[in-house]
Amino acid sequence: MSLDQLQRLVRLQGLDQSVALALVLDEVVSAIRLPEAESEELVAAWREVEGRPAAESADEERYLATRLRKLELFQQRAFGADVELRFLDRKLELDQVVYSMIRVDDHDVALELYQRLVEGEADFAELAPQFSQGAERESGGRLGPHSLKASHPELSARFRVSRPGQLWEPFFVVDIWVILQVEELIPAELDGSMRRNLTTELYNKWMQDRVVQVLRGEPRAALPLPRDT
Repeated sequence: MSLDQLQRLVRLQGLDQSVALALVLDEVVSAIRLPEAESEELVAAWREVEGRPAAESADEERYLATRLRKLELFQQRAFGADVELRFLDRKLELDQVVYSMIRVDDHDVALELYQRLVEGEADFAELAPQFSQGAERESGGRLGPHSLKASHPELSARFRVSRPGQLWEPFFVVDIWVILQVEELIPAELDGSMRRNLTTELYNKWMQDRVVQVLRGEPRAALPLPRDT
């Protein structure tokens, strides 16, 4: 099959994006070098997996055995230094809150329930199942953890300035009265798990952009790797 025929077949079968992705992945894998000892360990582990089809050559076997490790190293080396900035940019989305809420359509009822909460005559677990008109009636008024940013702006604004245990007077949101109490604020931490997730996010975004460049036939910048990679 000629190159023109192959290209035509790829287009007709809708495989353009898969081919472009494979090209970029190969570009990345080929750019990462591993110590010989680590490569040999990965190849040995590859051979031990039962049912895995044999590679056609030693070079192909080494490529397949080391591919995932090289992609992992690429993510760390190319985007690890940008994780702190990504974390700060997304902190409002990553911070979480647990809260209790009651929603009613009558202002007088909202005020009465608020007073009962303030005076300790009842709590959300008692009142929400009886009076709330939202899904929170099924959970005793308690909701979360939820992202601060994912909530309605009227709620998010209060979450950002609340302290745990703070009870807000009834306020109107769209078409209903809300009684809100912040139970727990859970600030996001840049721990190992968060760092890995954000690194993967940065890598996925870069990969998507790179694939689009390939599909459009645009010139591509050098891989974002330190010089000593």
